[in-house]
Amino acid sequence: MRRIIRFSFFFIVLSIFLLEITFGFSMGYHYDLIREVMRGVGFNKDAFSLALVGNSYVDIFQEKAVEYVIDDDFCRVSKKLVDFLHFDNLYNEEVIERYWKQLIFNTYNAMKEKVNKNDKLGALLIIGISLHIVQDFYAHSNWVELNLSSYSKIKDATYFDVLKRAPNDLIKAIEDVKKRGGMYFNVNRLTTFWGKTNHDVLNKDHAGRPLFDSAYRTSYKASLEWLRLIKKWVTEDFNNSKFWNEILIYDFKEGNKKHLYTLTDFDEGTIRWLCTYGGAWKAPRIWGSLDIVFDDMPNVPGIGLTSQNSPDYPFLGIEWFSNCTLIAKDLFEASYKGGFIKVHSIDKLEEGMKKRSDFGEIVKVNWEEVQNLAPLDNSIIREAFSFLGNCTIDYEKDVKWLRVRIPEAMDLDTGEGWDNINNEEPGGDSDYWVMFVVNNEVDYPYTEAEYVDKSHPFPVWGILKPLWDLKPVRIQIRMYESDSGFRGSQHKDEEMDIRPGTGKDFLFEFNPKDFSYNAISGMKVWNIMQGYYIRSDGEGDLRARVYVKIWMMEDIPQEIPLYPVFFEDKNCDGAFLPIFDNIDDLSKLGFNDRISSIFLPFYTWKLEVYEDKNYKGRKLFVESTIQDLHSDDFKMGDKISSVKIIKASIPSYDFPIFYEDKNYKGYFLKLPYNLPNNSICGFYSELSIYKFNDRISSIKIPNGWKVIIYENSHFEGKNVEITSSIADLSTIGWNDRVSSIRVIPPFKIAEDQKISIVEPMKPLVFPMVILDKNLLIDLLKLELKNFPEKYVNQDFYYKREDIKIPDDIDISITITYINVRENFAYVEGRGENYYLNFCSLLYMEKDRWKVKEIINSDYVVCDDKYEGLDIYSWIYEKLKKRYLGIPIDIFPKIHPERKIMLSILREKISNLVSDNIGFLVEDFKEEREIVKMAVRPRSLDGVSQYEILYVTLKKDKDKWNIVNLK
Repeated sequence: MRRIIRFSFFFIVLSIFLLEITFGFSMGYHYDLIREVMRGVGFNKDAFSLALVGNSYVDIFQEKAVEYVIDDDFCRVSKKLVDFLHFDNLYNEEVIERYWKQLIFNTYNAMKEKVNKNDKLGALLIIGISLHIVQDFYAHSNWVELNLSSYSKIKDATYFDVLKRAPNDLIKAIEDVKKRGGMYFNVNRLTTFWGKTNHDVLNKDHAGRPLFDSAYRTSYKASLEWLRLIKKWVTEDFNNSKFWNEILIYDFKEGNKKHLYTLTDFDEGTIRWLCTYGGAWKAPRIWGSLDIVFDDMPNVPGIGLTSQNSPDYPFLGIEWFSNCTLIAKDLFEASYKGGFIKVHSIDKLEEGMKKRSDFGEIVKVNWEEVQNLAPLDNSIIREAFSFLGNCTIDYEKDVKWLRVRIPEAMDLDTGEGWDNINNEEPGGDSDYWVMFVVNNEVDYPYTEAEYVDKSHPFPVWGILKPLWDLKPVRIQIRMYESDSGFRGSQHKDEEMDIRPGTGKDFLFEFNPKDFSYNAISGMKVWNIMQGYYIRSDGEGDLRARVYVKIWMMEDIPQEIPLYPVFFEDKNCDGAFLPIFDNIDDLSKLGFNDRISSIFLPFYTWKLEVYEDKNYKGRKLFVESTIQDLHSDDFKMGDKISSVKIIKASIPSYDFPIFYEDKNYKGYFLKLPYNLPNNSICGFYSELSIYKFNDRISSIKIPNGWKVIIYENSHFEGKNVEITSSIADLSTIGWNDRVSSIRVIPPFKIAEDQKISIVEPMKPLVFPMVILDKNLLIDLLKLELKNFPEKYVNQDFYYKREDIKIPDDIDISITITYINVRENFAYVEGRGENYYLNFCSLLYMEKDRWKVKEIINSDYVVCDDKYEGLDIYSWIYEKLKKRYLGIPIDIFPKIHPERKIMLSILREKISNLVSDNIGFLVEDFKEEREIVKMAVRPRSLDGVSQYEILYVTLKKDKDKWNIVNLK
């Protein structure tokens, strides 16, 4: 009880002040980037977790709210240290280059010190701190706005790529900006947050922001460059490969390893939830001041509240601080008064580290104002610039980017009446968040922040995943409803059901090579450019719906669509309305007093928004993106009723237009294919959002476009495809009947484009298929020649080396079991002229059967002693998990107590063979309370095989007993 009282006061105070938190990339994206790149290089969990801490503290110590978690003196001195670690206030390319040089020089010297002292913990903190700064450059600057990948033809071109390989393209990009009159506020240079440019214009801090995807991809590549540079320094310049190899597999013994994991966990971690409450994990959401009072988050004091010198907690800020000073020394920002401010010195650091409890009072960080920066140039910096610009050619050749977005989610169990409202949140709206798992890596999830009090959010949830090969990809999504109250905060109060049929999670698997896929029966899947758009509805009590957009991104993404968009929520989030024309009354489109943020493209767009309709009342001139109209700077949140275009970009965008009256008259809705933040792809599930449900009477369609109109919302009911303008929908019987829409643009596919545009698919319902047995035998005989090479994977592999069928044998096979369900076929068989027992899974793709798996049941390695009791059952379960949507009833039926019977048999023969065996059940017959089985024992690793056993069991008083064995 005492602990609850103590933390209740802390959280009441913290909940008020966390409203101020803002970062570059939101913390969750820094986490994803650092973990992704460090795992790819070979760092283990302890190593990247320490780097995550180094990264985290660069941001959280600068926020006033953290003074209520950590000793306030320590927090204030840390803030003075980290204020210069974010690539901010650098007004042109010369100043930015000088900052890069200082960062390189500092990091080199810091790593050299760590290697000389054999300080592995310090080295990992240095890696995390410096990676954060590298990533902030791309989140805080206008680098990706300059679109240098298109100029240079370098995939995800980084700063060093361009300086090394395409310096003239940077000059040309800047010249083009000048010709257009400046990017924003007349800025016409490479710059970071500076002067009167609003931070809203530059920051690409979360997935709702246009150009976020490009900033994230470029940051990943830049992080890979940076790690490779550090490796070069350690292994070549410092000649200490042993140190590098040891930090890769670092074992954290200096402190409490459990605390380290809890602090940095992506799911229930302390940093994750502190940032979530402050709206700084991944989505800009902030809980109400009472929602987090009772959240007893683990290890909050471990960040540094009480025990700066406790051996039970690692790096309680002081270890981080001492290493951070090595990076921060002489880093700088430009001063608004002229000249520069920089970190000049850190006084009494050694004394503070000795008297740890008074660290914040003893140590002093001193800033210095200088008119000019001293030149910095040496061989270390020159070699680093040269190395960084050429060290990721393999990335440009091999990496493809997978993108997943959830543009819409909604509760499906709200019910009706006072006593049947929202099963997971009675009497209120839900607080949803999701978790992504890629390729079954459950220990490395991607987690999203919550959407509070929204049962129908339009979120920015999603992942960007670099694929270094084109193996099949499996995507799993779990959706949770969070709750708080006197019983404590429950981050996973309920798991929502978002899967048709049994199970709750969303599952989808596809092959990036040929874009074939497996989906759960009952999902609706549409093909889109280089991917899929999927609707998945749960069917259980806590059911919900998600739309998921999955696609492979282009190597060099095209420029984003450049037109204004109004958003219902802050930070370019929530329901949206694209703006192309003057609108005198936003209530006609459902957006009166509903706008909280505005995206405005660079260059020529300028708007006037008015508090009243018909362009009256208080007005606001808009010439750049505004993330929060509710702020004191604007005070126009939820108060805009009309909008006037003052200046628009050329050319104007030509999209389908939907009119409320016939002959293209009355209020209209213009619907583009995509938004600047890539959240949609022509799917508009509810026209009621725009007050246009059952209100369309005529449609104007540009040349080459297609429109599919649906009678009901969410693409249900009757539908019709329209390819040309219709002045009166009553002529085709569709006047005032349209509730949802899909728009399809006239894509032009390059000759070398591997992915073709496919017309919208109907809901995924598998037809009855027929498998010719003779053709099946021929296909299997052909594929058995490719066994095992083609069919070895992480689930099915072999220790024996004699399992390949000799080339000189024309094998004859007999099918012992076959079952076809939906588009799957499962087969078991044996060799007639060569000893072989096999299982095979086939799948119908484009009217052709393809073999997905061949498994030698005699020799496959089974890595689970309990499940391996019944080898066939183990194989079936592996296939179910490996192939999504596979019908459960496709496999032979297994007696529910067969594993119990086999356990009794294994115990019976344990004196004859090792207990490390499993059984292949060749025959199974049951008559009343008697079972007769023919089973073949084998070792779990498949190396040893034994003679077949015939066993009879009888059930007596609910217990099986062996009555005959031979």
